[in-house]
Amino acid sequence: MSSPHRTSQRQVGRALASSQNGTTTPGREHQRSRKGCPECRKRKIKCDERKPECGQCRRSGRVCRIIDSLFRPHTYSFLASSSSQRTIRLATEAPSIERPRARTATPESPPQQGGSDPIHSTARTLESRHAQDLYDDENALVDVSYHVGLAPPAEPSPQALVNTSIQHEQEAAGSGPLTNDSCALLNATPESVDRDRYEIAFFLRYFSEEPGRWMDVCCDHPYFSEQVVILSSICPLVRYAAVALAAKQLGYMKKPECAVRQTQNHKSMLQAFSESSLDFLWYGAKYYDKAIQILAQQLSREERSTSHLSPYGVYQTGLTPQSNDLSLLGDYDSTATTLQVLAACMLCQYEDLSATMRAWSGHLHGIYKLLRPYLSDTINIPTAVHVPQPMKAINAVYWFFALNDMLDGYVNKRNTRLDFRKVFMWRRMGLPLDDSGNLMPSYIDEAHAETILFKALIRLMCQLVNSDMGNSVEWNAINEQFDRWQAILPLSFSSTISWPPFAGSDVAQQATPSELFIHESWFPRDVCAISMAFYHMGRMLLLIHRPVEAFLRNSHNNPDLLTAYHTLQQDLRRHAMEIFAIARGSPNSTVRKYLLQPLYVAGRCLADTGERQELLGILQQIDDDLGVFTDYRQKDLSEEWGIPYKPAEKDIVP
Repeated sequence: MSSPHRTSQRQVGRALASSQNGTTTPGREHQRSRKGCPECRKRKIKCDERKPECGQCRRSGRVCRIIDSLFRPHTYSFLASSSSQRTIRLATEAPSIERPRARTATPESPPQQGGSDPIHSTARTLESRHAQDLYDDENALVDVSYHVGLAPPAEPSPQALVNTSIQHEQEAAGSGPLTNDSCALLNATPESVDRDRYEIAFFLRYFSEEPGRWMDVCCDHPYFSEQVVILSSICPLVRYAAVALAAKQLGYMKKPECAVRQTQNHKSMLQAFSESSLDFLWYGAKYYDKAIQILAQQLSREERSTSHLSPYGVYQTGLTPQSNDLSLLGDYDSTATTLQVLAACMLCQYEDLSATMRAWSGHLHGIYKLLRPYLSDTINIPTAVHVPQPMKAINAVYWFFALNDMLDGYVNKRNTRLDFRKVFMWRRMGLPLDDSGNLMPSYIDEAHAETILFKALIRLMCQLVNSDMGNSVEWNAINEQFDRWQAILPLSFSSTISWPPFAGSDVAQQATPSELFIHESWFPRDVCAISMAFYHMGRMLLLIHRPVEAFLRNSHNNPDLLTAYHTLQQDLRRHAMEIFAIARGSPNSTVRKYLLQPLYVAGRCLADTGERQELLGILQQIDDDLGVFTDYRQKDLSEEWGIPYKPAEKDIVP
């Protein structure tokens, strides 16, 4: 059953098609151009006008641009205008697109458009070319000689704008049908018109500078923020997934223009976007749909419509219960799988922005299935030779997944997919563990100590999420592991700059710190700040879920039970204020992105009305500044505190 928003999207698509073809029949599901696609008209053959690709083009392996016969270009098509236009100007007409509805509740599912909305259809690969050729030719990754038959654009030139150097191949007559191997996967897909290249160049840089860095939080050597941009030039799936994530994040931000580098070309793009009736969320949905269709078709190895599949359904198309471990080594393609799992991580982050829980969990489920061969102690998967630094790619994917799997387990009250007891798996991914699963400090490389300790904490948090906290034995074991982890921390995990800084000075004796300063903490390394936030979150969860017998046993040292409760409240508040201090220290966006769940747990332990309101303000500021949906946690805290809650009005694509 279609959601109201999906129905609205289809109605918008039909209305747009009708207005551009001079018809007024809103009920027709498939508008015909009565002209055929440009390729069929050029070849003077009959076109069946099937979307997103007509039968003639599909059989001949040509790029079908049936959408060009039905729809007008975007309002900023000035970017592909004739060179005779010496000044940049905007088109006078814009398609009438409804604005997305206000964001007042947690959405349930991402937008999925069907074939009636050709703007969201996936462009086809033109011809197969072996991926090794792309690496043998030193100019392969910077080729911007597009085959689209348009006049050179007005200033600024495409070469100046398309600084991500999206590669496109020349059209060749008689090319065969597409294959599903890595050669076809790596083959670049020509964009339908020049405007898409400007969009992609704009969003790819933003991905590299913002959400890509979030995804590299567990990496000493960034992969998503650096290598994904390189891979996007040769892999449409990776390209569309990265662009979708960047566009959606900008769409959720209160002031997106403040987050974009103000180069001359970016200013021109921002001006064009601002004067268009299509906002960033529309572009996010557009490229998400392109990516999800490519991914589903590659996994299913079928050329069929996949526009209505949920994330769970996408991964099930190729991963049936009989083959859910992907151990079909006879035709296993490590390059294809590596690219697919990289894209799946970005699509997962796309859903995480709007807290679409089911879709977020669906992508995590798919990532786990794609990763499973690499986690086996009996199967050796060949290296993906066409992917830059392939083992670093898998390592980056694994730890991104482990962190999100832990968060998914906590938020949705479920067990994690990764088993913390499988020591060999965590060892393979870089954790120095003994046979009992304990961290071995003597084997920790000093140069990577902070990252390794963060990874060890992620595993420990997975154990915490999965454990039975009512069992005193399990509770004591985890509590001891937190003690051991905290005991081996280097000085970098102690806040280098903490306010108030004058404790013990003459000034401190004249006035209490709280009269002049509030408690703030700042860490030079993001991984240290995030680690300490999750550490204090874990400590609070242990205190909250302490078994009754352990609590009563601890209370024997106190005069009465009420004193034991006060001691518990003080311990909870102490950990909560440490998380609060990190948030108050105005860390960068990567740290703030991962503070949501620690702040929620800290908020549950606050009793002061002023502190509660301050925490809600911090969560709302994260929402406004980063485009990360925090509304559901604000609502949870308000209900627990017994105060009224009014959701912020914000555009959303569910």
